[in-house]
Amino acid sequence: MTTNHTLHRLLCLVLSLVLTLSLMTSAVFAAAPAAADSESVAPKPNQTDSGSFGTSVIRTYDVVHLTAGVDYVVTFTTPKGITAPKAMTINSVTGATLPTAVAPEGYTFVGWVLEDYDNVTVQPNNILTGVYKPVHDVTLKALYTKHDVTGPTLNQMAITDTFADGDKVVIVESGGQYGLYQETAIIGKYVGNFEFTNNAADILADEKKYFDVTQTDGGWLLGDSTNGWLYHSSLTYMTIHKSPNTPTVWILTTYNGYLALKRTYSYNTNEIYLRCSTATSGTTQNKWNALQNPTEPISGTITLNIYKLDEGGDPVDYYTTIIAAEHEHTPAEPVIENEVPATCTEAGSYDSVVYCSECGEEISRETVTVPALGHNWSAWTSNNDGTHSRTCSVCSETETHDCEFGDDDVCDVCGYERSTEMDLFIGMTLSLEGATSVNYLVPKAALDAYGLDSFKMVVVHTDYDRDTGVYSEETRELAAEAELYVAGGANYYKFVYAEIPAMKLNDVMIAHVEGEKDGVTFTSAVLERNPIQYCYNATNNAAAGENLQKTCANMILYAAAAQTLFNYNTANLATAAWTQTQEALCERDVPAWENIDSREPLESGKLVNIIGTTLDVNSRVDMRYVMSFEDGVDYTTLTMYCTYTTYQDDTVTVEIPGTTWTDYQGYKAATMDVLNAAEMRSMISAVVKDASGNVVSETLNTNVQSYGCKIYNNASAPQNLKDLMVAMVNYGDAAEVLLKNK
Repeated sequence: MTTNHTLHRLLCLVLSLVLTLSLMTSAVFAAAPAAADSESVAPKPNQTDSGSFGTSVIRTYDVVHLTAGVDYVVTFTTPKGITAPKAMTINSVTGATLPTAVAPEGYTFVGWVLEDYDNVTVQPNNILTGVYKPVHDVTLKALYTKHDVTGPTLNQMAITDTFADGDKVVIVESGGQYGLYQETAIIGKYVGNFEFTNNAADILADEKKYFDVTQTDGGWLLGDSTNGWLYHSSLTYMTIHKSPNTPTVWILTTYNGYLALKRTYSYNTNEIYLRCSTATSGTTQNKWNALQNPTEPISGTITLNIYKLDEGGDPVDYYTTIIAAEHEHTPAEPVIENEVPATCTEAGSYDSVVYCSECGEEISRETVTVPALGHNWSAWTSNNDGTHSRTCSVCSETETHDCEFGDDDVCDVCGYERSTEMDLFIGMTLSLEGATSVNYLVPKAALDAYGLDSFKMVVVHTDYDRDTGVYSEETRELAAEAELYVAGGANYYKFVYAEIPAMKLNDVMIAHVEGEKDGVTFTSAVLERNPIQYCYNATNNAAAGENLQKTCANMILYAAAAQTLFNYNTANLATAAWTQTQEALCERDVPAWENIDSREPLESGKLVNIIGTTLDVNSRVDMRYVMSFEDGVDYTTLTMYCTYTTYQDDTVTVEIPGTTWTDYQGYKAATMDVLNAAEMRSMISAVVKDASGNVVSETLNTNVQSYGCKIYNNASAPQNLKDLMVAMVNYGDAAEVLLKNK
């Protein structure tokens, strides 16, 4: 080879390297448009590292923060007579895999380029394949080679693959264009950073760009044991060895953003990095620089691609984007492509495409819009729930609307005849307060299903006039309680009919739910049941439990005693349906009671005298305290405090202001009306205090059973009253057992 020829090759190599660097730099800066609303990052100043290996200059780039990227149109062209791939819209950040083009006979498709090549013998260095990220709208041209041309190739391998003696190995950074090369230095061969292309011929021409494989007794290595080796197949890391006795082991990593080798252990404890950089101007030196104890951190790791370089045969003959001569297209009949059928609600479309009948190239393409078809509805059909539906015979979509009623209850659209009667279950429980309350229960889900604007429970209570013996009806409208009633995991609306006196527990009670929706009144079936009927049902139902059965049996007897005492509806006594079942459950004996009344005297300041107590059993079991006063005492400024223990063992104090006291046989009376049926044996301590909290009366201790005991032992008390006291306290004892064990 002549000197001129050698100089010519070197000059071509330098020009190719400069052109590649220029194109790469332009691509980097073109991919980073100015951000008017964000802060740009200024380039770092060139960094220079001095050492025995010369000077290296680090290239820096502007950095622009990109997030979603920009969509660009990439158009493809092929030689005449060859169908080009369809244009693509590609995001500048995510990119997309470029398509391949059809190769005519005798040619092989290589990739895509930005400019035309007409049978050149040097492979272009800007061939685009794989994932492509455009920086603007661009037209790419298909590049081809001839089939009968062979040349040197790069075949990707794994570092764990077996290599033969004399193989040539190329090591390139994954995802980048920089690779390792060899440079003879004072302590042997080092690896460095070199700009690579995919041109195997260029790599083969520059021995620095590849490593020779040498077989050894222990396997194989890259390099040689005399001048130093980069990799040994029996080890698991990249190394640089000068001597087996004093090995230096290096790990591939990055330093300050550049490919680097870091020493991990050595006989020398100093931290040494070998880093490669390239100059942006002046003389380009591609060597490793020894950096001792760097202050900047190391970040990231480098992934290497390993290639085996095969020399092949003759160099590539031709690269071209121009193959066939132009010809006049002959349009074929239009064909339909990319058809999107129209639906009832969405328009459709298709492409009408005309190709050349001779070469197959696309001549024209027109996108045609097909209008939405619209629904083909069936007739309205009643759903038998106050709504009607219709279904499209094309897409099966169904729409449902409320029925439309005129002056009658027949839908004007579907003919549905609505019913204003609600199918609801109405349950019933009792609250055992001083006066019994009825709780009406309606399943929440069932009532909600009717979608009423409002609803209520209507209860008709048949009352008995003791003076005239005439029955009359009392109607109450009950709103649902704010708190739902929960039983068996289900929620119920609760409507409370409060404070039914004992003598009225057997009165007729008829209840139903009534609601409004859109001005129409809906009603449920009625429930005709009173507390005594509830009690009979419970006593006849073993599943109700013995405690509830005994409480209900004693309530029946208690109600009948109250009717007898007050001569209330005695023709319809609560015990009229009494059988041996109720008799066996009921307690008729005199309860174990005693007079436990006691007083705690007040030494001084006494203004109020608590004369005694009486029970108001006409309406409910209320403890009434009868009082007299010293002259001049304003009782409205006083308050009675009644402290007792509930059946749940809670201590409660009830305040009864003087303003609520009533007249009673020439005296004033304070009424305690909060007792539960189960609290007839709870001790009540009553005392009166003034507005300043000073005690102004003695303290009276008593309870309901004590009062009953006194009445029963009073020879002048009528027998009917004594019977009521016995039935009342027995009922209270049964209720206490029930509630404490509930």
